[in-house]
Amino acid sequence: ALSDLGKKEEAIERYLMALEHDPGSGGAYSNWGVSLRDLGKYKEAIEKHEKANSLRPELPEVHYNWGVTLHSQKEPEKAIEKYKQAIKRRVNYPKAWAAWGVALSDLGQLDQAVDKYEVALSYDQRSYEAWYNWGVSLGKAGQHEGAVKKFETAVELEPSRFDAQYSLGVELS
Repeated sequence: ALSDLGKKEEAIERYLMALEHDPGSGGAYSNWGVSLRDLGKYKEAIEKHEKANSLRPELPEVHYNWGVTLHSQKEPEKAIEKYKQAIKRRVNYPKAWAAWGVALSDLGQLDQAVDKYEVALSYDQRSYEAWYNWGVSLGKAGQHEGAVKKFETAVELEPSRFDAQYSLGVELS
């Protein structure tokens, strides 16, 4: 919650406190990695993701978070491998399917990306990430009408999200 509120440093302090009580908490290491990524400390973030994976390789979130960090470093191919690992551990993980779609879109593979967004939505029709990222992919491909429809759905699901509101405005202008 602290990390979601933009309090990354305080979140890291809490993860350290949690690790004092449970040094084997893969979740704490994984989330510590997320906070470090959000602070732009990618090398340190990767180290935490590796540690989380060594402790709790069965947790899909460990692989998903690691994938997002790799993708943030412009390494979509490596990110895809982590998303696949997350999905191997929990097939009905819409965020991982949608993230895989984003990585494919970044590689110019729109048709394959759409397939992943559709799989994400087959597990959760209310997956904001799938609708929003599908809109981004369509917008990049010049398919503006389709992008508008996807962004409208994303806005309907989460009206307070700035990214979908902004992207919808761009596509409509």
